[in-house]
Amino acid sequence: MSLAFDRKAPGEGAGTQIRLETGRAYLEWKLCYTGTPRGETVHLWLRDGQQKTVLECLGMAAEEEPLRAMLLQPHLWSGVRDPYLYTLEVTLWDERGACIDRICRPLPLRSTGRQDGRGFVMNGSPFELRTVRYRMPAQARTAEGQRLFMEDLQKLLSLGANSIYIEQGRGLVKPFLQLCDRLGILILTSMSCLQYNEETGNLGDIPMLRGGKGSLIQEGSGRLTSEFYRYKARWNPEPFVYIVPESVKRQDNGSFCATVYSSCPRIALYSDGRLFEFMNGQEKFAFRDIPAKGPCVMLAAEGDGCSGAFSVHKTFTKSSRNGDN
Repeated sequence: MSLAFDRKAPGEGAGTQIRLETGRAYLEWKLCYTGTPRGETVHLWLRDGQQKTVLECLGMAAEEEPLRAMLLQPHLWSGVRDPYLYTLEVTLWDERGACIDRICRPLPLRSTGRQDGRGFVMNGSPFELRTVRYRMPAQARTAEGQRLFMEDLQKLLSLGANSIYIEQGRGLVKPFLQLCDRLGILILTSMSCLQYNEETGNLGDIPMLRGGKGSLIQEGSGRLTSEFYRYKARWNPEPFVYIVPESVKRQDNGSFCATVYSSCPRIALYSDGRLFEFMNGQEKFAFRDIPAKGPCVMLAAEGDGCSGAFSVHKTFTKSSRNGDN
């Protein structure tokens, strides 16, 4: 039986360790096999985004020392802002010169971790984590699972998230890992990267997208909740306005109150087609004493190049004694 790379080992048999210094990337590959190497050789290439070879290595499969190399001026993977990927190709050759196995996969060059006094850092610079908890769908290894991955990650990008936390990496599969790398979403599997309180077991203000008790930003049906838009107002600078349906309530004086989530610094609210009030603020805009003469409360909000509208029959609104929303 021919020797082959151990696909169950890290990196499918070519686990990569990366150490970054200014203008340099030091790379190390630990190669793992399904049997005992004898006279086989290993040939490794690293190609850039244009598929140009930027690094090449040769070695003996039986060598116990890992393959090491240095790359000058590496193009680093920097999350959503710049999810740059190299292509790693590793081939295994028998003594007669025939290729007997091959690994080819995208490879991001990055370093991440938490440093005392600096918080979370990526590639040596402070990096603000905008993290959502996530549980892999049951169909993770099917085509349906991959469709769900794409839908979920697109929602997270719209939210403004740049990372997901998956407890202990449960259920991670190769297509999901590669899709996250391609889209610029960092996967966290250790609580040490997050602001975790060991005494309370609290992960802080971290919403959950899919599955489990405590899902905050998506219902079981897949509908996005108002919490989604609250986080979006905080994380995503793209202009939008969202009138929170459950916030529209009747006050004791017969008028109404409503909350608008928005990334815009100034919001105009209309009632029954007429301008009611301009409000300056950040993320959350709470309007009170809104008039509504007809059988419906007809609201529209406008920000910087964006708008949204919401209408509800007055019989569906609940009273709010103190007008808080």
